Amino acid sequence: STTPVPTSTPQPTVKPRSEFENIGVSVAEGYVRVREKADTTSKVVGKLYRGSAARIVERHGDWVKIRSGKVTGYIKKEFLAIGFSVERLVGEFGTKYAT
Repeated sequence: STTPVPTSTPQPTVKPRSEFENIGVSVAEGYVRVREKADTTSKVVGKLYRGSAARIVERHGDWVKIRSGKVTGYIKKEFLAIGFSVERLVGEFGTKYAT
């Protein structure tokens, strides 16, 4: 006689999340223009220089709404490192502190 093998309930796969999931770091050559709207013809409201970080507020397709200092606006996603990509840049552009 065979002993029945208990079946396990499949567990959902948990997608790894980066601690920098809502942070973007500019990877533009010099700087990227921050726009009032998600459009290249929209008014420029600021600049995000290479290596500077911004908080990601929303994502809109190829555009990301960011907040950096007193500026809130849109940047094309291609000019930002986000999530795990930021982790690779921390040593180059940032400093981590532990408390």
